[in-house]
Amino acid sequence: MKLKSINAGRAFLLILFASLNLSCLSTGAERRYQEAIKEAEEGNTNVAFLILKDYLNEFPQTPYGKDIRFALAEHYIDMQAYRDAIKELKSYLTDYPEDKTMVFVRALIYKILKEYQPDPELIESIESLFFSKSIFLSFSSSKTYTYKSLLNNTYKAVDYIDRITILKNDEILLEVSP
Repeated sequence: MKLKSINAGRAFLLILFASLNLSCLSTGAERRYQEAIKEAEEGNTNVAFLILKDYLNEFPQTPYGKDIRFALAEHYIDMQAYRDAIKELKSYLTDYPEDKTMVFVRALIYKILKEYQPDPELIESIESLFFSKSIFLSFSSSKTYTYKSLLNNTYKAVDYIDRITILKNDEILLEVSP
């Protein structure tokens, strides 16, 4: 009887220690994520990028994964590292195919391909994605959707009847028409 109570006590302590350890890990992870957000808000996007990249490598199943991937792709584009940006955006397409930010992911891919790595067939296939179905289901003459990235960029998509306009920080990033 005494042996069972000692083993139960050890099991309890082991479970308690493990839960405390996991709690500390998640708190540390959250602290690092918030540190990256703070750096981005202060305009230190290079530091934010490094923290976010490290964070995603260490915690690949994080609920912040899609936003981090988008931010990494943005930064790669800003650094003109287009291959890395395309790689990140393709992963985003694969992992989050139904996400509401997909219009912005496609817009960034389209812009890279059109301006920096022209490939007419691929550009045409991406253009068709913009118009294969309405991005926003609506009966108005236009519909707007916005997304604020972790690097403090505000994206806005305006879906008109005859074109789609994508803005980044209120400047036209891209306009696509059928």
